[in-house]
Amino acid sequence: MNTLKINSKVIIVVVFIMILEWYGLKQYYKNYYKYTPETAPKLEIMYQNREVVLKNADYNWFDKNPGGNSNIFGDPVETLKDYKPIDVKSDGVLQYSFMTNKPPKIILITIHKHVDLQWKSAGEYFIFYNDVKEGRIIQLPKEKGNYIYKIGGIWDDTHSTSNIFKINVN
Repeated sequence: MNTLKINSKVIIVVVFIMILEWYGLKQYYKNYYKYTPETAPKLEIMYQNREVVLKNADYNWFDKNPGGNSNIFGDPVETLKDYKPIDVKSDGVLQYSFMTNKPPKIILITIHKHVDLQWKSAGEYFIFYNDVKEGRIIQLPKEKGNYIYKIGGIWDDTHSTSNIFKINVN
């Protein structure tokens, strides 16, 4: 009878330890395999070895269950109305990279062009990050003029960030 009490205590302790180990491993793998970085990565854009100064456009970075933060800025045209554009050459390229080891799944690029004293949409396209094997580049427009670019990285429904900048193609 005494050995039965000892054996049942040992079994309870072993089961308790197994449950703790299972829970710990579950938490470890949940964080290890989580695709999104812990914080929103910085986007870096270069033109002829010069870094392009960016302005935040919008920001959505939170986990679904615990809640989080979201920040939406104004219209890109209104936000950049007092910003001087960076001068670039026609048919040039911009190089971009998200400063993280977990790049976004999708990159969304939106372009506005200044035409007849107003800004008009000049295109929007998606780049699936895995589809691009070489350098991350954006081909600049052939047509001269002022443009506003909005470049966004999308990791999932609750993790995205985008930046804007203005260029003058000459």
